[in-house]
Amino acid sequence: MEKSKNSNLELLKKNFEENCVEIFPSNIDEIEAFQKKYDVEISEDLYDYYLEINGSGNDTLNNLYEFYSISNTKKINEELINFRGIPGSGSKLGGNVK
Repeated sequence: MEKSKNSNLELLKKNFEENCVEIFPSNIDEIEAFQKKYDVEISEDLYDYYLEINGSGNDTLNNLYEFYSISNTKKINEELINFRGIPGSGSKLGGNVK
């Protein structure tokens, strides 16, 4: 299992390199502060990801997707605090924005 986990991180690092995305690893203090702030325990594989890669620094890979750093990871209600629905629709998920 350990070998597979490391090879997955290596593949991800290679993808970052191929897309000219710089890696800014996190540190144990930042990860522990995150866990304390949100009262969660991060899985071992995500912990390793943050320690070794920690997001794509607002760059997209293959012009399609971005990996968030631990500092950009938030609770849904924090991320969507100003969300008032989709304009022109009648529901919360697509509610009228006034």
